Amino acid sequence: MDYMKKAKKMLNSWINYSMDELYTIPERPDLLCYGSGYNGWGMQTHQKGFAAFTAAAVNKEIKTDIDKCTLLEYSLKMLRYMLESHIEGGYYCVEGDKWGHTWISVLGTERAMHAVDILMPYMTVNDKQLLKKVLISEADWILEEYPVEAEPYGPTGKNRPESNMWNGAFLHRVSNMYPDCINADRYRKKGNVFLANSISVSADAHSEIIYDGEPLKKLHIGSNFFDSFSLDHHNYLNVGYMVITLSNIAIYHFACKMNNFTPPQALYHHAKELWQHVKSFMFKDGRLIRIGGDTRVRYCYCQDYAAVMLMFAADYLGDRSAVSMLHGIIDMYEREAENNGDGSFLSERCEGFRKISPIYYTRLESDRAAVLSMYICWEKYIGEKNEQTEILHKWHEEYHGACMVRGKRRFASWVASGANGPVGLCLPADKSDLAEWDFNLAGQVRGAGALSKTKCIMHSEQMFGGGFAAFGKFEIHTSHFLAEQQKAEISAITMTACAALPDDASMVVMQLAVSPERIYSETVKGIMYNVPNDIFNGKTRKYYYDGKYHTLEGIKGKEEIIPIKGNYVNIDDILGIYGGYGKGYSIYRPGTRKTGIVVYDHQDKFHESCTYSFYSDSIVKTAEITPSWKNKGETLIDDGAVITVGVNGKQTEISASQNPGIDVTGSGKIRSISVTGRDGNTYTVIANFGEEAEKVRVTGGNFIKLSDEKYFDGKTEGYSVTVLKKE
Repeated sequence: MDYMKKAKKMLNSWINYSMDELYTIPERPDLLCYGSGYNGWGMQTHQKGFAAFTAAAVNKEIKTDIDKCTLLEYSLKMLRYMLESHIEGGYYCVEGDKWGHTWISVLGTERAMHAVDILMPYMTVNDKQLLKKVLISEADWILEEYPVEAEPYGPTGKNRPESNMWNGAFLHRVSNMYPDCINADRYRKKGNVFLANSISVSADAHSEIIYDGEPLKKLHIGSNFFDSFSLDHHNYLNVGYMVITLSNIAIYHFACKMNNFTPPQALYHHAKELWQHVKSFMFKDGRLIRIGGDTRVRYCYCQDYAAVMLMFAADYLGDRSAVSMLHGIIDMYEREAENNGDGSFLSERCEGFRKISPIYYTRLESDRAAVLSMYICWEKYIGEKNEQTEILHKWHEEYHGACMVRGKRRFASWVASGANGPVGLCLPADKSDLAEWDFNLAGQVRGAGALSKTKCIMHSEQMFGGGFAAFGKFEIHTSHFLAEQQKAEISAITMTACAALPDDASMVVMQLAVSPERIYSETVKGIMYNVPNDIFNGKTRKYYYDGKYHTLEGIKGKEEIIPIKGNYVNIDDILGIYGGYGKGYSIYRPGTRKTGIVVYDHQDKFHESCTYSFYSDSIVKTAEITPSWKNKGETLIDDGAVITVGVNGKQTEISASQNPGIDVTGSGKIRSISVTGRDGNTYTVIANFGEEAEKVRVTGGNFIKLSDEKYFDGKTEGYSVTVLKKE
């Protein structure tokens, strides 16, 4: 399959689609902008659009519907708009500002520099002079005004790994482009400090590794990553920004290849280790497994720049599996573009954004266009080494309460501090279209306010061979009510016990939620296993319940709850949810796309369907979608379930009917589920939802406690989950 041909075809179609987004400045017809033409993300968007138009204009092998000379003229006018609207230029952005001299202002520039390089032969002397003036101005500001940010006491809060990477790479770029510049040596020195403090960990403070003549320990300022190579960014475990950091290595790595620059040694600092971790959170088709969730539009931005990262992994690290992952992302682009049918990348899923924020919409469109332009420019530079980076099969990170186990059949994870709160995943290892993380396996309680946020009160985790046990307690806060003087409130106290069993197939989840005061709830959903039913799975799911198969189309119909008579449901003959305790199973159908971006305090008026861009059904137990009053101390959720991958509908039905014959007794704070694993062993998972330690009685056999491989003595700690294996 010719993936370069696919990329070129999509880029041509996108340019045709995007002609309406081009704007000629009335008083300066020599300047042309893509998108809004505003400062900030408007300029970043313009720069990416410029990159895409330039790649199509200059590459002779790309067949375009628009005349090549016309495209080249557009590209030069777009370049001139970028340069003239800068602080050093003679014009300004369309709303009157000038761009530049911020911590993020060279990000868009870096993402457009491959286009600048290939456009260089077509530039005038004036173009080149102003380009030099703009780039040196940015480099001087970074050199003199902008500090290298990293935390000397831990990688939380004020960490900037991704901007350290692009600012460090930019300083080296300018020093190589203009070696006679008075500050070229200083650019390189500060650039190395930026790069050494991008993927930085605590051990770097004592490292004797030499980067361009300087020991790492002298370059080190602080840790931007945990020692586990986890990243706390935007206040959650953010796999996406691990990708963004690597993508900016890629951008300068390939710039060095295109221009015969010698890359700085610090550019690749910990790149191999971080790639191994990111690869461990990816499907084979290139889709990210966002174990900590996502605050942005699904399968955009960080997912787009994963393609850039994969080019780097294939070349510098020689990981050939990165090539097949890259091809998988291009297939994903093609699938969505064909669904849209108008040349765009996102017009159907993100139609709402176009109505309220053209800047946001063109920002998303231009990401994919820019990524394809990079692929077209760099593909010939990707080496053919045939190595393989091994993925991690287990991982734990204490700060976010994160656990992961990955086997041949199953990917399982739990994160206490995710994008919107806790999130659990139990997925077939090769089924990327089943992944959706918003409140997944954590249940959901929403108050009546426009904003709802989850605060983690405590969490604990235990890893054991082939599995993990995790417990978390949370407060659900709601605010921004319609009524004046109504105070923010705590809608619920929730607790979740989660255990991935060592059978490489199953996970047990137990949830308890209580209202601390009299509250008015909007929705309550227990268990909540999200099932994407959108473009990427053909907008159709096959469910097996009540002894037969049912086909349900996504993004169609009304909001509804489909009750299930039996104690099980299977999805696409690949994943079963069954058993447990609490209320009966149902399928919640939102009727329209309901997964959107994070809603910040200043954006509460956008808490509407215009920001929704992804559709999921949900397998739930407790299922309330009609607002109602809840009394103080009322139990909102008290549900437990078993999730198992690699089973068809009939196997799920049989599993639901089986009883391992284990009896667990304790106080009203104790919950338990016993299950026969896919390995033939019997497991019992016990949750203590009380604050105090408690003795429980387990009959039906002798049991080993998996956390320490000792016989179970009946003791459970307060707020804990215990996993037992029958001898």
